[in-house]
Amino acid sequence: MIKKNSLNIIDESYIQNTPIDSKLLDFVERNNLWKYIGKIKIKKICATCFFIKLIKEIGETNIEAMITNCHVIDVNSFNDNSITIEINEIEKKIDLKKKRFKYSNKQLDFTNIQILNSDYIFYFCPIDSSILLSNCIQMVNKKIYILQYPLGKKSIAHGNIEKYKKGYFYHNCSTISGSSGSPIFLYQSRYIVALHKGGYSSKKKGMKNKKKMKINKKSNI
Repeated sequence: MIKKNSLNIIDESYIQNTPIDSKLLDFVERNNLWKYIGKIKIKKICATCFFIKLIKEIGETNIEAMITNCHVIDVNSFNDNSITIEINEIEKKIDLKKKRFKYSNKQLDFTNIQILNSDYIFYFCPIDSSILLSNCIQMVNKKIYILQYPLGKKSIAHGNIEKYKKGYFYHNCSTISGSSGSPIFLYQSRYIVALHKGGYSSKKKGMKNKKKMKINKKSNI
């Protein structure tokens, strides 16, 4: 089981127009990072998930899992027998009837579903819990990027962590409906530091109305 504090949860984000970062696009392409990211399709709803291998202490078994938000999939009330996920345009199905570890936490808006060999998902981003549990205050102002499926379309956005408050990070990467469940990476690295949860727009801070904003152009990787 992934401990409660093993993933930092990003609580809110802003919608803003940021230009595409060509160096970041090249980095993501060279490292083939989209193989860790999935698009969840539930009826007419799309969201994002990612696949991790949580590196445990010596002698303990590593955990391979799918991570997303509880408001996307709550395993305690999810009625479907399977989940359809698209990874690099290849469709996969996760059979929830099979015996596997499943955990959802509404308060943290976090869901963890164990991935089995029979799911035929082969790529997992390594997660070192010792990095995730480092001083969160030191993460403020760090450059980050998000790989996501806003409105069901592959997209990259980048920005900064603006503050840390009461166990949550606040960032300014461009996100919109469908971004829920996306991983947050340190800029030009393969280190996942947080799970994106949701967003809002603030006129007081000069941000435009969320509904009128366009997401960053989709990546052509």
